[in-house]
Order: sequence, then structure tokens, then C-alpha cells
Amino acid sequence: MMPTGLFSQIALIILSVGIIFTYITPTLDEIKKTQDTITVYKTEREKVSDVNLKLDQIASRLNSINTDDQKKLLTYMPDSVDTVAVPRDIKAIADKNGLILKQIKYVGPQEAAEQSTFVDPGMIAALPAESTDPEAHTFAVEFEAAYEQIKQFLGDLEQNGYPLEVHDLVIEQTEGGFLSVKMKVVTYDRIIPPPPTDSSLVVPETQVTS
Repeated sequence: MMPTGLFSQIALIILSVGIIFTYITPTLDEIKKTQDTITVYKTEREKVSDVNLKLDQIASRLNSINTDDQKKLLTYMPDSVDTVAVPRDIKAIADKNGLILKQIKYVGPQEAAEQSTFVDPGMIAALPAESTDPEAHTFAVEFEAAYEQIKQFLGDLEQNGYPLEVHDLVIEQTEGGFLSVKMKVVTYDRIIPPPPTDSSLVVPETQVTS
């Protein structure tokens, strides 16, 4: 039999309010938190799925590049500059054009990086914002030649299989009628190495003399 007295009804109301605040409200809060967590999880899962899809697309595009093109790309922008091979290639171009080669010397990466304006668009998304540029390497070149030989030499540098940019070109006339040329040739690699921790480390020079 349900109580019908005034005090009984008030007690039931108080009991109902107590049940609401003690059990129902916390339960609803927990349900809301769970729903929010599920929503966040679904959102993050969609983001991960989008990223995985883009990675799959990039991997598919990469795999679609044939082997010859991959070799050409690695030649054009190697992982690291071979400081012996580059002077050898420059010397071969100089010998081809009959230059009187005086010197080819590896200057180092730092000075070239300060002068370089080269940017590889493909590296922007792959590297952190503070290191989007490939590392530049400078080689000092000195030789004597006729004007036409110099033109042909510069043209052959431009047609090389990897970048050989001419920086700081200085031409002076010599007593024998030839032109004396001093220039800096810059090339690039993909990987930017961390700075050396030992200040006593010195980069060895690579020099070719005629």
C-alpha cells in the first residue's frame, strides 16, 4: 500500500532527488564522457585512415617510378656528395675543353650553404621546417683558357648529370693572351648532417693539380 500522508510524500520526493543526484546524474555523466571519448576516437581514427591512404598513394607513386628514373634521381641529388668524384668529374670536363687546370679544391659545405638559393620542392614536405634546403658543397676551381673554351666549359657544367652551379666567377686577362678564371662550383646532397660535436674536427681538402 502506497503511503498517502504529506510527510510520506515529502520523504519520497527527497528520496527521489537523492537517487537522481547520487546515482542517475553520475551515471549520465559517465555515459556522456564515454560518448565523447568514442567521438574523439572515431575522429582520430578517420584522420589516421586519411594519413594511411595518403601514404599508400605516395608509396604507389614511388613504386611506379621505373628503376632507370630512380637511378637518375639518385645521381642528380645523391644522399651525400662524393668530394673525390666531383673534382674528378670537373677535371674531366676541363680536360675535354682543353683548359689549363690550376686547381680544384673542396672548400666545404658551410660557405656554400650561405650562398645557395637552390631549393628542392620535393624536400619541403619531407624535412622539418628549419631544414628544408639540401646541403650545398663548394669547390674552388682555377684554370686558364681562351674565351670560347670558357663558354664551352660552362655549358658542359650545365649539362652535367647532377647540379654544378657556378658561383663567384672572376675572369682576368693574362700576359700570354689567355684568360685566368677563378670560380666556385656548388653541388648539393639530400641529407643535412648534424654539426660535429668535436670542434677539432677539420674537413680534409681534395685537390687536383695539373
